Amino acid sequence: MVRRCGFLFGFLICLLFAGIAYGQNFPCWYEVNRDGIAEVKFVGKTIMRLRTRDPQERARQFVEKINLLWRKGFLFRDFQIVGIKSDHVIKYGDEEILRVSEEEAKANNTTTFHLAAVWLNNLCDGMAMLQSYRLWSRNTSYPRVMEGIASWYGSEWNNRRTASGEIYWDRKLVAASKTLPFNSLVKVTDLKTGRWVIVRIVDRGPYVKGRIIDLSTAAAEVLQMKNRGLAKVRVEVIQWDDRFGGKR
Repeated sequence: MVRRCGFLFGFLICLLFAGIAYGQNFPCWYEVNRDGIAEVKFVGKTIMRLRTRDPQERARQFVEKINLLWRKGFLFRDFQIVGIKSDHVIKYGDEEILRVSEEEAKANNTTTFHLAAVWLNNLCDGMAMLQSYRLWSRNTSYPRVMEGIASWYGSEWNNRRTASGEIYWDRKLVAASKTLPFNSLVKVTDLKTGRWVIVRIVDRGPYVKGRIIDLSTAAAEVLQMKNRGLAKVRVEVIQWDDRFGGKR
């Protein structure tokens, strides 16, 4: 009996490590529920629910593209949200990763831009969690957690060069910080609502007393703070660079 239990325990451990290894290579997958909704998951966490326009096929294509990117390795900075007619598209470089239609947005009770931004944010969160070791792999004197006021800046700054040298585009999940390193990823949590967004630092500012971060339009959309203009937030560094996947 003891020997049988030991064998079973060993077998379960093997399955666990096999699952981890599989997840490292293929962290994204999808399931279709009884209502025909395709739930896309990243390391077990649901990051989006596709409800319209052949959701299973769209989920399959999305998962295939994300897993391919993960195996090759990629930069979060190359993701962006682009408006095409009434839709918004999540793109990686010039490649379309997922299109969010008005029909999809209505099914989720929101706008196409907001839904695309939220789904891209969820994807980034899953990726950062999977390789959270990178937060601790760099010795730094920068604070990892700060609290203060967040503001946002919009399309009037588009196509201008930021302090990092990158051209600003308000449809990316980016932000300005006075001190944090460029390309570090931070999680910004609205302390009033609990909503959060992950952004990449590309610029310097804001230079107003009490403000600690200036968010792009896409990031402000996720936090639903555009109308308020300002929000009290917690800023947590989750990764010191924006590299995902690839060989470790």
